Amino acid sequence: KRNRQAQGGLGALAAETGGDAFFGGASTNYIANRIDALTSCRLLLSFPPADLPLDKPMNVTIVVKVPKVKIRVQGRILVPGPASIQQSRLLAAFVNPAASDDGSLRALLIPRGGDGKNWKASIQLRLRPTGLSDNSAELGASIVHHDRVTDHFAASVATASGTRPTVLEKTLDIPPGEFSVVAVAFNTKRGDIGSKRLDEDWPNPAKSAAAIAPIAVLQVGPAAMSKDGAVSDSGSLARDVDEALDPSIGISLVSVVCRGGTTRGPVVVERWLEDGSHDEFAPMTITETGDPCLQTVDALRAGRLRPGAVDYRVVARVGDGIVAQQRRTLLVVARP
Repeated sequence: KRNRQAQGGLGALAAETGGDAFFGGASTNYIANRIDALTSCRLLLSFPPADLPLDKPMNVTIVVKVPKVKIRVQGRILVPGPASIQQSRLLAAFVNPAASDDGSLRALLIPRGGDGKNWKASIQLRLRPTGLSDNSAELGASIVHHDRVTDHFAASVATASGTRPTVLEKTLDIPPGEFSVVAVAFNTKRGDIGSKRLDEDWPNPAKSAAAIAPIAVLQVGPAAMSKDGAVSDSGSLARDVDEALDPSIGISLVSVVCRGGTTRGPVVVERWLEDGSHDEFAPMTITETGDPCLQTVDALRAGRLRPGAVDYRVVARVGDGIVAQQRRTLLVVARP
C-alpha cells in the first residue's frame, strides 16, 4: 500500500511538471522511447500572469487543431503570491540550513539544570547587527531528536539601533543523546534569510557515574534581546567556540553536572583554568540525598585572562577517581 501511495505521488508530480513516470522495472528501451517522444518537439508557451489569481491551482488545457498530432502539457499551474514565496524560502531554509548559512546567525546552548534524566538548557539565537535603524527580525528554531521535531519556538524582535545584535533566547528541556537545533532568521526590512544547524550529543546521566553538559561562555553586551518573553536592551551573550573573547569584559563559564542514577557516595565537582590554581574556584558536592544536578557558574573578572588561548576544565570525582570531565578552550584577543 505504501509503495502504491508513493508511486501515485511521484506520478502526479511527473504529470504536473509535464514529465513521465516509470515504475515496476520498466525496460531501458521503453524509457528511452518515451523520453525521446516527450522531447522530440518541445514548445514553450508564455503569457502575462497579471490577471490570474494568486495561490490558486489552475488546470491547463491546450487544444491543437492539427490532425494526428498529440500534445502533452503540464496539467496544472500556480502563481505564487508574496506570502507564499516568503513561506517557501523559510521552509527551504529549515529543510536545507547549509544553503542559507551565511554566518549571520548563531545558535548556542547554555546549560541551566537537569533532573538526572533530561537536561534543561537555554537555546540562544543571535543575529548579527544589520547596520539599519528601526529594524526587526523574526527568529525561530526547531529541536530535532531522532528525525522528529520535539520542540520549537519563534518570536519577532525589533530594535531602533543598527549596531546591536538581535537575540532570542528560550529555555527548554533537552533529552540526552544526539539532537539538532535548526534555526532560521528573517530580516523583515531587507527580506534576508539566514539559517544555522547545530548538531549536539549530550551525555546521559542514567548511563554513567556522572555527566557534564558542554560548557557555555557568556559575556554581557548590548543587544535587542528577548529572553523567555522578557525584553531588554542588553544581556548575557553566549560565545561560540571560534569567537574571540574581550578580556576587558567579565566572563562567565556555565555548565551543569549530574550524578549517575547508580552512583554511591558524593560527587565532587572541581573547576579550574589551566594557567591558574586548582583552588581558584571552590569545589562543589552533589550528595546522594540532594538534587541530582547542579549548575556551575564561574565568573572571571575583567582583565583576569591574558591574550591567547587557555583551557577551562570541569571535572567530576567519585572518591579519588575522575568519572566525567569537560573542557573548553577560551580564545582571548586584546582590544585596542
